[in-house]
Amino acid sequence: MKKLKSRFALLPSLTYLLLISSTCQAQKSDETLIRWIQLDQPPAFIVKGNKKGQGFVDYVQNRLQNHLSDFDHYSLLVNSARHKTMLNSNENLCFSYLEYFPDLPTLAQEKEGKYLRSLPWSPHPTLELLMKRSFAENHLNTKKHVQLETLLQNKGLILGLPSKRWKGKVNKLVKKYEKDIPYVWNASQDFGSIFQMILKDRVNYTLAYPLWISYWEKEYQVPSGTMISLPLEEMKYPYIRVAVGCKNNDWGKNIITKVNQFLRAEVPTVAWRENMERWLPEEDIDTFREYYHTMLLESYGYLEKVK
Repeated sequence: MKKLKSRFALLPSLTYLLLISSTCQAQKSDETLIRWIQLDQPPAFIVKGNKKGQGFVDYVQNRLQNHLSDFDHYSLLVNSARHKTMLNSNENLCFSYLEYFPDLPTLAQEKEGKYLRSLPWSPHPTLELLMKRSFAENHLNTKKHVQLETLLQNKGLILGLPSKRWKGKVNKLVKKYEKDIPYVWNASQDFGSIFQMILKDRVNYTLAYPLWISYWEKEYQVPSGTMISLPLEEMKYPYIRVAVGCKNNDWGKNIITKVNQFLRAEVPTVAWRENMERWLPEEDIDTFREYYHTMLLESYGYLEKVK
């Protein structure tokens, strides 16, 4: 009977050891796993259809996953709200499409401070106003620049938005007028549906990046000249930059160090630059290349042109 008792007495110790072992394995697994945030936001991320996985951020993430072969990789398709929740829960995450703006020069805690940012991997055209050309001809006196605030003050115009959250001055203006103007907000953050609403005259105008506009014009086979996009007067800079972000802790610092090593070798190549160019309108290519040199390569310390 004593032997039986002594065997059972070992069970709590064995259970404790197994628990410690499994905890250590989980911690080790978490340290070697990169969870990549993805958004349904073509042509940055293309998550469905015959072009699935061919977006310009898909390209960056895939190249990084191949480079970071010592890690396991897992992609998480989320919306912006879920993305924010995961960051606040201190999960170890990386995101390949972290935009940053001249008027948001620092990683303030309430902005993107929970991500440690890599070197920029590309310049990126800034937001423009998108509408039907016929609408612009009837309601705007200019075809060069448009003041967003003036349009927002017109309660007879319907604004379509794929998201409620923007950045910088544009975000402040949308928040300032959102209670006073008619607008359509797509909870799924699908810009394609907003684009269709403009084509069907259910929405008068929206905010979009030229890359998005070019993509959806081709997807919906929109006749040339149907749509027009105009720069916003509130945007004092035509291009922003995009980078990779990983959780702002020791784990993220280790990964960003490896990411920067990779970017230093790849960013100065034609193949890397063309990843973005293939999605740009033809008329924007020369300007993009100018910013690629001045905004990007010079920040790397490269003064020569791409290889």
